Amino acid sequence: MSCSVHDGIELETRGIPSVAIHTSAFLGSARAHASAFGRPDYEPVIMRHPIAGLTPDEVIARADEIMPTIVAYLLGQEIDAPSAQPAAMSDAEAAITAALSELRSGFNADGADLEVVTAGASSVTVRLIVTPETCLDCIVPKSALQHIVESAVRKAHPTVQSVELIDPREVTIQ
Repeated sequence: MSCSVHDGIELETRGIPSVAIHTSAFLGSARAHASAFGRPDYEPVIMRHPIAGLTPDEVIARADEIMPTIVAYLLGQEIDAPSAQPAAMSDAEAAITAALSELRSGFNADGADLEVVTAGASSVTVRLIVTPETCLDCIVPKSALQHIVESAVRKAHPTVQSVELIDPREVTIQ
């Protein structure tokens, strides 16, 4: 069974095996909830972020990545946490993802999202994710968005010299 951290803790106290699944961007929040509910040892299964804007096949592929971990948890098998979960984010990626989280809530309200594609010591690539439900008129133009993203990235990780923004609203004419 998949559920939130609180639900997972409640079910497990009743003897029902459960798994909380969160995307990597919300790992800190999931751990804070586990501590708040008296189970700081309760670890969710982590799926790569984001899932908004993915095709059904891409979501299935992400679910397939974590399925062995889910099954192992539900069967009560020992889990080697570092290798059982998808690759952990680098410190740079974690800092940048956290910095973008404030921006993300505004984009989420308009049906869009931001995703850190790559994060190195000196360069970062961020993708704007839009779906058919996205209010494209609600999202600032790429030039303004580039400045907003660059500011957030450089504040979180000052060594970054280059920030690329992938914006699917751009039309390539050949």
